[in-house]
Amino acid sequence: MNRKLRDQPITRAAVVVAMLLTAGFVTANLWLHLRITHWQDGVERGASAIRLLDDFKHACEPVTDLAIAAELLPVEELLAQLDTLTQEAQELAVHPALAPLGAAKPAEQLADAARRLAGGVVVLSGPLAAAPASERAAAGREIHAAVVAARRQAEVAVAAIRHELTEMSLEMHDSNQLAKGLLLVSCGFAVLLVALLWFRQHDLLRLLETDRQRHAADRHLAVVLERAPIIIWSLDRELRFTFLRGAAIPAGAHDAATSMMGRTLAEYFGTDDPACPPLTHHRRALAGEPQSYAVRWQERNFIVHVEPWREGAEITGVLGAAVETTATTRMQAQLAHSRERVRHLEKMEAIGRLADFVAHDFNNFLTVVLGYSGSVLQQLPATAPHRFEVEEIARTAERATWLTRQLLAFSRPTRIEAEAIDLASAVRALAPVLERQCGEAIVVELDLAPAIPPILAHRTQVEQIVLNLAVNARDAMTRGGRLRIAVAHDSATAARPGAPSTESAVVLTVSDTGIGMDEEVRSRIFEPFFSTKADGHGTGLGLAIVDAIVRERGGTIAVDSDSGRGSTFTLRFPAAIGVELDRIEVATAPPPIGRGERVLLVEDDDAVRTLAERTLEAHGYLLTAARGGLEALDRAAAGPPLDLVLTDERMLRISGSELISRLRERQPGLPAILMSSHSGGSAHATVNGEVGFLAKPFTVAELLTTVRSTLDM
Repeated sequence: MNRKLRDQPITRAAVVVAMLLTAGFVTANLWLHLRITHWQDGVERGASAIRLLDDFKHACEPVTDLAIAAELLPVEELLAQLDTLTQEAQELAVHPALAPLGAAKPAEQLADAARRLAGGVVVLSGPLAAAPASERAAAGREIHAAVVAARRQAEVAVAAIRHELTEMSLEMHDSNQLAKGLLLVSCGFAVLLVALLWFRQHDLLRLLETDRQRHAADRHLAVVLERAPIIIWSLDRELRFTFLRGAAIPAGAHDAATSMMGRTLAEYFGTDDPACPPLTHHRRALAGEPQSYAVRWQERNFIVHVEPWREGAEITGVLGAAVETTATTRMQAQLAHSRERVRHLEKMEAIGRLADFVAHDFNNFLTVVLGYSGSVLQQLPATAPHRFEVEEIARTAERATWLTRQLLAFSRPTRIEAEAIDLASAVRALAPVLERQCGEAIVVELDLAPAIPPILAHRTQVEQIVLNLAVNARDAMTRGGRLRIAVAHDSATAARPGAPSTESAVVLTVSDTGIGMDEEVRSRIFEPFFSTKADGHGTGLGLAIVDAIVRERGGTIAVDSDSGRGSTFTLRFPAAIGVELDRIEVATAPPPIGRGERVLLVEDDDAVRTLAERTLEAHGYLLTAARGGLEALDRAAAGPPLDLVLTDERMLRISGSELISRLRERQPGLPAILMSSHSGGSAHATVNGEVGFLAKPFTVAELLTTVRSTLDM
């Protein structure tokens, strides 16, 4: 039996009662068994005695008859019967079954009668046959009287035995009723005891289950206290610790926590200043006011709740719990930063959309300026008085295209096709812009090596890289300084001719004498939206864009800087050895001439449309001009078949790519050119078949060359 079950007082009492009752039932059973055995022996003895007495009475009858006729019968027969009867009488007198059955007196009388019979036998043993008849008759009467007396005593003994058996029967009946009663009582008590034990067992099992659950809860609580970022404690009225547990207890303080029992809260925090927030709030809780507050302790954040510990109406101490929120606080800060970034991106997106529209219209203006200035330059001789002014107008318009490219790259960043460019020439062309950007307080120095191989990039990307690095250096030199830009060729390993080399590199170095950067800032300068500038003075995207462009072109970027000694950015681009430069020199050959091809010109800007129309008509093309897509469809349907469609991409109602698709449904394979301020990738995706692309702003030469090359494909 389970030890806990044995230890229960009620269970022990029930077991003792059950043992006592079991012993009583065993004793009663033994007593009844002995009684029944005694009664069984008495019945057997009584039955045996009755049989013997009945046999004796039957044996007396012939002896009686012979005794009466003794004077007539032969004496030998009477003597033989009398001798047999005498022996039976003596056996009855000493039979062990008569005395216990209450037949002792009849047995004694029967023994007397037997002795008299024996005397009669002795009397008769004489010469009875020679005796006279009167003597013989007297002897017979005496024998008869003795036999009758013996028979009577036998009948009395039988009656006594039967009476005794009747008493035994009554006792057996009573004992049987008693046995039945004991059996019923024992069965009832057994059922009651079983029920009691079952209910007690069920109750004990419930108690054991409750105890098991409590131990499991204690184990779970211990696990929670060991792993969860919480601290639980209790204090008495003197603010002395009576309990302190929790996984959030700082490392190294666990051993101290176990030794804090009996020590004060002030000792735990190492101060008894009443203004200490934990002490203040615990004293308020001790006064009956629950407190919840946030606290930062040992570089960690906690939310704490303390309340009075009441026993009845009396406050006996303080209960407290603290949850560490360091990670949550960090996540909330990151979430707030992310929300700020989202708001910033939304603003940037709105600005980008505005920049897109501005750049689109500005490109149209630049297209007109570049177009007409190019036409004028073609007509002016080299010694014309105003040729320099017109060339300066063209150069200024070309530099202005950089602004529109920046705006378009900002509003719709797309992958730009690479071209082979001279990095040194591109940097040299940016020198005036750099000087204006940096101001008079900063000296711009260029160290450009001659005859370096080209790189595969795009001029817009190169301009973005140089200008972003220059602006970053300018902001680092608030009191002026020196900005040095160098381009060199690292030819430590020879490259294979005719193919871009990943071993030979063109190195761009941009260094300044600014405030420099510490290690933490250096590790994050290429993260998007990371900036050390004040709010409103930077987006944190400049260096991220530089890093993205360099990686896109297969290059690497490294920074060397320290606080107070400036910064140096080193960019390495794979050299494209054996690849011819694109747009190194302005083409001097005459522009290509048309051969009477019919061109449908679609442009919603009047100035650009007029420029393109005059230029193409002047160079041998038959022009049909339209302001929009619907008008262009009507003019194409009403006129002869077309040789080329030249259309702007961004127009109302019908875009340029959709217009080309619809015209090609009528005239399959129709050559087409899209004009757009953006890269042609997105427009090409919506047009079935090949399509040419003319980027705005464009010059007259670029317009004529693109039209001729598209027609000749």
